[in-house]
Amino acid sequence: PLIITTGQQDSRLLLHDPHLTGDIVGIGKRYAKWGCELVHAEDIAAIVRRAFKMSVQYPTGATVVSCPQDVMQREFDYEPMEPAQVFTRVRPDTRAVEATLAVLKDAKNPVILVEGGVTRCNAHAEAVKFAELIGAPVYATWISDVDLPMDHDLYMGDADPMVPAPGMQAICKDVDVIIALGYPLFSHGVHFHGSAVAPGTKFIKLDENPWEIDKGTTLAAG
Repeated sequence: PLIITTGQQDSRLLLHDPHLTGDIVGIGKRYAKWGCELVHAEDIAAIVRRAFKMSVQYPTGATVVSCPQDVMQREFDYEPMEPAQVFTRVRPDTRAVEATLAVLKDAKNPVILVEGGVTRCNAHAEAVKFAELIGAPVYATWISDVDLPMDHDLYMGDADPMVPAPGMQAICKDVDVIIALGYPLFSHGVHFHGSAVAPGTKFIKLDENPWEIDKGTTLAAG
């Protein structure tokens, strides 16, 4: 989460393309979740509040607020506002849980991949309990937080998603089910021919970001 506030020229001059100005919100939209330029001083509290809300709401990211000089020089009556409350926990879909259980029951050699989503959701204890219940080895990407105790018997070390061969191929060679917990599956850093997983491998993906669900498994197993 990141809030970026940036100065802007006097709004009364923007039509004439003055020095030290630009389409700040437009530039920011390439990298930020949300952006806004102040028009009225009375909106400052609400807009900053919204910027914080949008930034901490999953998937977290940057927001941009452009602050024209003349707007920031105005005076107005201010009523303090409580910070916005963001609730991100949701109940799992019953059908998804049932489908997941069916896959796990038939799994012969599953593997668990963990990444920053475990830490972001404060799910360390749940990840450990899940790994112990199914007895699956756990790998963590080498550039993430510590998402599973490194001294745990099931922790097998790092799996570098940037190097599918031979790293991920060696890990997934005989695996029939890959369980990714907050892990961006197969975000390759280099192009390679072939697949990091065996044909017919099944995937179970848990993530707080819907964009990550089923994003690249077809390419990975193709």
